[in-house]
Amino acid sequence: MRNLLTITVVMLSCAATLTGCGDASNSIHQRAAVAGHVTLDGLPVANASIFFLSNTERGQHKSATEIVNGKFSIDADRGPLFGDARVEIYPRLIELAEFESLRAADKTKYVEPKAVNIPVRYGQSSPLTARIASNGDNIFRFSLTSEE
Repeated sequence: MRNLLTITVVMLSCAATLTGCGDASNSIHQRAAVAGHVTLDGLPVANASIFFLSNTERGQHKSATEIVNGKFSIDADRGPLFGDARVEIYPRLIELAEFESLRAADKTKYVEPKAVNIPVRYGQSSPLTARIASNGDNIFRFSLTSEE
């Protein structure tokens, strides 16, 4: 009986090791910090959102942040998965609270919405990609153009 229990424990340990359970070096579904710059026609993108999308066996994994003055940064806790990711960039519209704050209760004051005209091709059908490395800086530069 004791031999059977010992054999069962050894077999389960081997099975866990072979499937990668508990293996800290397994890079599947691990995240990375990313940062970079985004320009449109050579000028820093003032106000937009950037998404990194990775396909997994459980579906699509998304990681996103805001682009401010051409720069973006995502820490490793919220970052994209190691491997290839498709990148989408969308204009960010001004939020109502931000709009009201800029107006400072003056309903007649004009507020520039500062909308960035990101071409639609950089959205859902974006050709942009990034290879997220497990060892590296993962700093990316995306140079968008208005021209087709």
